[in-house]
Amino acid sequence: MSNIKKEIIVKIYCGESIEVKCKHQLHPINEVKSAIKLLETGKDIITYSNSPDFIITIKYCCEEMGIKPEFFLNDVSQGSNIENIFDDFNRSFKLLDKTVELIKVR
Repeated sequence: MSNIKKEIIVKIYCGESIEVKCKHQLHPINEVKSAIKLLETGKDIITYSNSPDFIITIKYCCEEMGIKPEFFLNDVSQGSNIENIFDDFNRSFKLLDKTVELIKVR
């Protein structure tokens, strides 16, 4: 990946608002491979994903390549910070915890 130009634009949209854009989610290893393939094109990227594996791969590969990606959460730019995106993803764990507690009460 060292021959990729540093000025490419990388934008990744995340969150519930982009669900219609994500036709399907891949196995985590394929999400990582997909992210790497996109970066290896050396072209500008605008893509959509709710995959933590895809997001983290883009984040850290871009850092190593000297590229500053721009992430979006429900159409709001997060810059290159993915913390809010992962907080949003973690809402599923909170829902699961609440659901399990309700089941226990029954």
